[in-house]
Amino acid sequence: MPNNRLRVAIVGGGIGGLSAANALVRRGLDITIFEQVDTLREIGTGLSLFPNGRRQLERMGLKDALAQVGAKIGDVSVYRMDGSLVGPIPTTDSSGWNGVYGMHRADLSQTLADALPATVIRTAHRCIGFEQNARAAQLKFANGTTVEADVVVGADGIQSFLQKYVVQPSTPEYSGSRAYRGLVPREKLPEWRKEAHQIWMGDGKHFMVYPVRRSELLNYVGFVPTEDETVESWSAIGDRKQLAK
Repeated sequence: MPNNRLRVAIVGGGIGGLSAANALVRRGLDITIFEQVDTLREIGTGLSLFPNGRRQLERMGLKDALAQVGAKIGDVSVYRMDGSLVGPIPTTDSSGWNGVYGMHRADLSQTLADALPATVIRTAHRCIGFEQNARAAQLKFANGTTVEADVVVGADGIQSFLQKYVVQPSTPEYSGSRAYRGLVPREKLPEWRKEAHQIWMGDGKHFMVYPVRRSELLNYVGFVPTEDETVESWSAIGDRKQLAK
């Protein structure tokens, strides 16, 4: 019997690509993710999952899985300026549902990957070529593989190869700010209030902390002004002395 399902090739196995795959698999499409790294591995630090995003993931059947790895953010969360209380950080949607989780990026990626059939994800596939005609699209990969698909989704990140086939690339304008990210075991800060997300605002800089991974870790991000521009990256190693200064 011929396979008449729409063939969708997703280039990139990050959070965007994995989320798209979960949504489309549940619609009965023939999905394949092509990821350039050899294995999906733990990378990065934390992110905040707000009600609008969490609601969509729960519609994909991920409610229990997210609850097992997320850290609930509660109404003890506040903004501060120079140590003084400014106001609360909203943690509910318009209906009053508290849907905010602190998530480790690796935990969210693994949850999304585990929800997919094992055959969906193909690693060690770095896209190096793209062509299309009225019948189909064709992808070429550095390992010599050529793949044909009806639809191609470009989810290949900040250094996207496929972007130029969608929009004209433009040179990013440096913001003058740098984000230092890290993780601290919660046990080292036992006085940290449960479910607290705190943001300290200052002159041209700010610092935020919130729990991730079942509240076992505290994720911090320090945003500071900088004069020197660096390569755009989520995984570059920062200078701790410069952050402390």
